[in-house]
Amino acid sequence: MLEIKTPFPSYLKIILPDKKETIYDDTVDSEVDISRTLTTNLVYYYVKENFNPFFYIWNTAMLPDSRAGASRILLRPYPHPMLMKGVMKIDEEFSDLFFELSRAFYEQKIKADLKETLFNLLRELYCEVGVSRETGRPIIYVKMWDGAIIPYSEAPSGIREVIIPAIALASSEYGVVVIEEPEAHLHPRAQRLMARLMVRSVNTNDRFVVVTTHSDYLISTLNNHIMLSGKEEISLKS
Repeated sequence: MLEIKTPFPSYLKIILPDKKETIYDDTVDSEVDISRTLTTNLVYYYVKENFNPFFYIWNTAMLPDSRAGASRILLRPYPHPMLMKGVMKIDEEFSDLFFELSRAFYEQKIKADLKETLFNLLRELYCEVGVSRETGRPIIYVKMWDGAIIPYSEAPSGIREVIIPAIALASSEYGVVVIEEPEAHLHPRAQRLMARLMVRSVNTNDRFVVVTTHSDYLISTLNNHIMLSGKEEISLKS
């Protein structure tokens, strides 16, 4: 797996040919250099290769808790500039992610195999999602059960909590999706549909989904999916 060169005395160059990445390119004065520096680099590239994409921060969607509260203030169609001053870093990043996912939804960057699962979750909340391009960027609007069309920031808290994580899970944009308390403000059936979307997102996109939760419904549904996948493997082998 490695290409090793010694272009000069006491000089070592190690390359991963498949990736065209240089692991080590420096002098070697003793065995200590190899054990400390080279071994560290080899471990780093091994972990990077096998646990990718955790090493790519720009490929991660971080969805903190209190999404509904933050969106009420920060994600209005025309937020006042003063509202954005003094905002915590995590809320600022969530605001940026909101507009990135709005754009992804607007440009139809949603996995075809996940569309129905996403829409099933939204239908359970008696709403539909649309995107309108305003002020140079896409803005999410929500069509409610009574036909009213309102900005995302004015939707009920359960809808505000679920829409952005759901789009992140269904999109093809991120290798890692981190969600704090995905069950917030959702009734049990909606929590189960959220868990189903997580499972399908992992299986379809080959991505990592990391969650923190207090919900027995969510854990139970995820556990059932894991058990069912194990039973399917056993039946195939038999």
